[in-house]
Amino acid sequence: MKSLLIVCGIALILYAVYRIYRFQILDNGLPELIKKGAVILDVRTEKEYETGHIQGSVTISLGTIREW
Repeated sequence: MKSLLIVCGIALILYAVYRIYRFQILDNGLPELIKKGAVILDVRTEKEYETGHIQGSVTISLGTIREW
């Protein structure tokens, strides 16, 4: 039983490290993705968008998307 808990704990830690790694890779590769034609969609309100956003992102508020 104790061995199973240890294995599950190790698996959980490895998964967390993998997710952090994938997030970091996406964050570092964002300019390259945009160059290749990726569209960054910002679903915040206009006021939230004005406080800061990724340059080149497109804003369509979540409320507008729900209306469509």
